[in-house]
Amino acid sequence: MKTVQLIPNRTLENGKTERLADSFYSIYTPFIKRLQMRENKLAYIKKPYLVWEILIADTITFYLSMPDEWEPFITHELNVCWEKITLQNSDFAFAPDHPVTAGTISLVNHCFLSLSIDKRTIDPLPALLENHSLLSPGEKILIQIVLDPAPYDWFDGVQDAYKKFQSGQMPQRFGLTPKRIIQTLAKTGAAVGVEIMTTVGEFITEKEVKTDIKIEEPERINFARNGLSYATQRKAQGNAFDTTIRVVASSADYQKRNVLLKGILTALNTLENDNHFKLSVSFNPDKLLEEVQSRTAPAF
Repeated sequence: MKTVQLIPNRTLENGKTERLADSFYSIYTPFIKRLQMRENKLAYIKKPYLVWEILIADTITFYLSMPDEWEPFITHELNVCWEKITLQNSDFAFAPDHPVTAGTISLVNHCFLSLSIDKRTIDPLPALLENHSLLSPGEKILIQIVLDPAPYDWFDGVQDAYKKFQSGQMPQRFGLTPKRIIQTLAKTGAAVGVEIMTTVGEFITEKEVKTDIKIEEPERINFARNGLSYATQRKAQGNAFDTTIRVVASSADYQKRNVLLKGILTALNTLENDNHFKLSVSFNPDKLLEEVQSRTAPAF
């Protein structure tokens, strides 16, 4: 991976960032093209991805890491997007001076629901940078965003989720959580209760009793009442990344580290729209720190 430091100009604007995102996506290489014959042997080429990092310490610095072979193209596109930006080669690697607390930040709702994408602002950057005032000497925060281009058919899942929403269901993100299990059991119990009442009604009236009751999540009811945003409605038209956001706070004070992580979550949620972010603090911060330092993309 090649790393460059980005030194922004005060006149930075976001008008061309969609083109930049499309440029980032163009490094996507399908699996079949990453299998190559070399010296009569089948070789597997690692999937290319990008890593964006913001270090908030004594000063605030920005870095982008990319596969070596893509560096000329990516740096060209950075200069097109932000004409007055300065790019410098860097060997930056995050090195905390104190113990760390680390976590991942992810979307609360299914990804078919969009964040705010208003290009007239530079959110969430101002809110992120405000966390600098919370730091004492030697303390650091690193925000690492891994951008792994999604397969070309990524939008199929989004469209399926949208159809499910339109039919009266709230699509769920992958994975089971205790809250999800409890909600599912509660909805199942409620549905069974409706069915029992319907059956009893049949015995009493000698005819089928129909009910219009639908068991729906509060989130879906709210979206159905207020309507989905323009950003959500057009989301499947663009390119996408499997995105991983890692945050590391370094401080001698355990409570301070947690405050710093919550500050980053609050800043990122200035993008709240139909979707927003949640923070999952790692039970093994040293392992997560190793992944951050090696800029490893998740296996799944």
